[in-house]
Amino acid sequence: ALLTNPASYLKANFFFGSGNALYGSDLWIGLLALFAPIRLITGNTILAFNLTWHLALVLNAVLMYLAIFRLTHSRWAAIVAGAIFGFGALQINYAQMHFNYAGSWWIPLTFLFSVQFSRTHRWSDFSLAILCMWLQFVTVVTLSYIAGFVLFAFAVVPGLWFGLRSKRLWIPIQMLVVSTLISLLFLPFIVGYLGFSHSWDAQRDISEVQNGSLQLRDYLSPSSRLAWYEALQARFPVPTGERRAFPGFIPLAAGIAGFVVVFAISFREKRRSRATETTVAAPMRQQQPALINYTIASSSLFLLAVVLSLGPNWKWHEVITDIELPYRFLYDTFPNFQAVRIVARFSLMANFALSVLAALLIASLAKETLHRSSLTSILGFLITSAIMVESATVPLNVLPVPQDQDLTTLLMEAPDGPLLFVPVSSGEEVKRIWLTTSAKKGPLVNGYSGAIWPQYWYFRDTTRDVTHQTGIRLLESLRAYGVKGMLIERAVLPDRDNRIWQDLTRSKQVSSSLEQGSWLLLTLQPKPTKIQQEWASLNVFMPLEAAQPAATITVPLGLSNPSNVPWIPELTPAIRTVTVNWIDASGQVTFETSSRLLPPPFIAAGNTHDTLLQLQTPAKDGLYALHLDLPEGPLLKTRVQVGPVASTSFRGTGEGLNARLHLVTDDAFSGKPAERFKFLVTALNLGPVAWEPHANIRLGWRWYKIQNDGSAREMPVYEGRVVLLSHLVGPVQPGNGYAFSGLLRLPDEPGQYVVHLAPLAELVAWFPNDPVVIHVSVKAH
Repeated sequence: ALLTNPASYLKANFFFGSGNALYGSDLWIGLLALFAPIRLITGNTILAFNLTWHLALVLNAVLMYLAIFRLTHSRWAAIVAGAIFGFGALQINYAQMHFNYAGSWWIPLTFLFSVQFSRTHRWSDFSLAILCMWLQFVTVVTLSYIAGFVLFAFAVVPGLWFGLRSKRLWIPIQMLVVSTLISLLFLPFIVGYLGFSHSWDAQRDISEVQNGSLQLRDYLSPSSRLAWYEALQARFPVPTGERRAFPGFIPLAAGIAGFVVVFAISFREKRRSRATETTVAAPMRQQQPALINYTIASSSLFLLAVVLSLGPNWKWHEVITDIELPYRFLYDTFPNFQAVRIVARFSLMANFALSVLAALLIASLAKETLHRSSLTSILGFLITSAIMVESATVPLNVLPVPQDQDLTTLLMEAPDGPLLFVPVSSGEEVKRIWLTTSAKKGPLVNGYSGAIWPQYWYFRDTTRDVTHQTGIRLLESLRAYGVKGMLIERAVLPDRDNRIWQDLTRSKQVSSSLEQGSWLLLTLQPKPTKIQQEWASLNVFMPLEAAQPAATITVPLGLSNPSNVPWIPELTPAIRTVTVNWIDASGQVTFETSSRLLPPPFIAAGNTHDTLLQLQTPAKDGLYALHLDLPEGPLLKTRVQVGPVASTSFRGTGEGLNARLHLVTDDAFSGKPAERFKFLVTALNLGPVAWEPHANIRLGWRWYKIQNDGSAREMPVYEGRVVLLSHLVGPVQPGNGYAFSGLLRLPDEPGQYVVHLAPLAELVAWFPNDPVVIHVSVKAH
């Protein structure tokens, strides 16, 4: 892409419609230093990929060797450090799970130039250190944080200390200027990440961050690929491989020994210096390398790595406590830390620190045993050998090349342009991306990334459980969105869906269809000329009549497209900022705030969509006109009574349960046996009892078959429920509401039916209000 169409590089070949999709993951640009020349010389992508993966691990070790040799001038110290950083148990675990984490060689380069700067105070060395940190950023973002901490510990702190102590203020000024100028070169990537994060709300929820953090015992959990530690794997199991942070006993022991030995030697030299003349001792001390400073910096990075990897709150035996850790401050203060999903990966900085401390062990002993250098050589050889043996993996993490001859053949006939695989998110996305890119087709609406595109789930849901009627509307909407072809993987779909997709090949929305093995290719007609884009063309529903003052509430928002053409949001399907105005009885805006709304990529004709909004309420009681406005125009106007809301807790009975129901979707539906159709019902809490989690509030439905004499016979076998998701909205207070959406399965027997939908407290009582009624006609095949 960089050689033929650079503008497409950041768009990537997946998540069509998201913009620069590659900002949802790591850019891998630093890995091109290895991959690009191998790929250009060999012309073989598979060979280039595998050589890059293996050579990257070697390059990590080699560059760490160079950095430590520059620091200590000890070859065995450098060899030990390279072995730990390149092939330590912790590094191998992440590098084999994630190809991009093998490209961490910019960290030792940052370290190398930081050490040189701490000695020379040349702006050129500091410039190279900054440059390497940013190159790590455009390779793997999380590793760039580690490179940044290394830069801070080994260049920024020593540079500022030297400049202030020697009163050479030009050094801090140079550092600031150089940092700014080099950072400006990477500003487009920084802006790109921030823009993608803002457009798609890519910040991680605090609970997701907590799930991706370690507890201390996880540092004793080895990777399942390590050959020697089955007992430890069983003794310290973890929910995911990301939490296997075992650094290896050898690196840990060598690192601790390095810390102890350096401080012991330093303490002994201080005692000797007191016993000798100052004129003799001072030159001797000046000739000694400042190993103690490097030990302090490395030990600090080790402790910082462990603390950060534990996440926002202390966790003990998988129980999250109220004890907040430093990462909580970083998460709350700096938006870039909100984007990190797996904070366990900060443990890689502990591996870096151990490699430096182990090197300092060998270097310190080498200086103590100048006349017995063979002893340190033997020790270095033994430690290196032990590290390599300890990190041996069984089996090697070698993935098979994705292959599917039927799909490959069909892709040759697929249209050029956006393609959509169905089912969406079948666990085969890597294979699909590979085969589509190899066939020079795409981009795909499907995809896989570090941050899943929110609209991805909408395509998953709308293409699942299609009916003949909704299928035609779906095809029309996909055409409007820009999709040119669909690839249906029939082998993983139920027979009902396969029959529907086969019938849709005869739809006027499809220009041609091809079958190959278990695959079905639908080539869609060009974009339709008639679509709706104005928000005013939608019917908007929000069940909210009363709210507590000075509160933050989560309310459902329902969108319905009443027209007979697809609705596509204006400008872009990215997240919008909603301006929220609370207008008092005098017509004055007394409280203005904002919220965030993610519109769907489309709403098919006659279809609905529901989402959630967070609203802040004014502090003063009163009846307000609530206006929700988007940049494109008004969204909703309603009236809300703000004031104390009297509510009682659920006491295990049906007393006080009441609701006003509104059926947003159609009240009549026809289809074939076993088809499914979507419903959306809003429920406003009219009773005094709050719908709390322990009340187990559901929306239930009961089917009745209309007999020949007009009577209705209940069909208990088709009864079902939709759960109120309290973890998303909290207790639903009186005057607030909830949107219940779900799928109803049509009975197997043709005939006329009615469905009654009503809320209930499960195993306690149905609400006393009248249910909403849907009339259903089930036709024979």
